[in-house]
Amino acid sequence: MRPKSLNSRRGDHRKAGLQNQRGIARNLGIGARVLGRWKRKFEAEQDGTRPGPDEREEIARFRRENKRLRQEGEIL
Repeated sequence: MRPKSLNSRRGDHRKAGLQNQRGIARNLGIGARVLGRWKRKFEAEQDGTRPGPDEREEIARFRRENKRLRQEGEIL
């Protein structure tokens, strides 16, 4: 979960000239591992290897529909 102050400090790391992940995380008040997880998740969503929130919702909807159709098929 992101700290509440993150939105207000979003661009601070650019202003401070920090380039490494540890320095950016420190500037944001979070752990470097947390920032690393967020980065990997973001990159995976951007390159299409991991579905984004809309795609996950659509997959869940398809699964529910698939389950319903299987149950209807069993009845027939």
